[in-house]
Amino acid sequence: MRFKTLISAAVAAVCPVASYGQSSDDFPDMLGTYECNIEYGAMFFGLLQGPYAYELGITSQLGAAFEGYFIWVGDRKTLPDEQIDRPGQTIVSEEGSKVTIREELLGMIGWGEYNLHMVDAADEARKTGRLIKPGEFEFIDARPGERATLTRTRCIRQQQ
Repeated sequence: MRFKTLISAAVAAVCPVASYGQSSDDFPDMLGTYECNIEYGAMFFGLLQGPYAYELGITSQLGAAFEGYFIWVGDRKTLPDEQIDRPGQTIVSEEGSKVTIREELLGMIGWGEYNLHMVDAADEARKTGRLIKPGEFEFIDARPGERATLTRTRCIRQQQ
């Protein structure tokens, strides 16, 4: 009987911890700088086929949650000012009509096949995708609104 009581006490002590989910060690390491390539896009100004490359960096991670940035180059000739100069974006550099922009992002590793979710600070963009293997993921970036866009992107972590 005493053995049964000890087992019950051990199960009661472990089960509450186990029910809170995965530990930080159970999630893939997302930290690093990634080269991302837009493969296809449906943009407010037309359809496009890539590659169109940009940088995405993941600077901090706690279990399933992560944060970072992405840096992209826009052209003032084709993009309206409100898409370039908006809260949540930082202009890194300008050369002629080309503008290099940094946006902050937040991310979460979820469940199931489409297990990667990200949002960026500058607009209502939602990125939903999946982890392919360590250091590689893909997603659809959906930006609603008057100048709506959808892109299909693949990102590969660069060697440090």
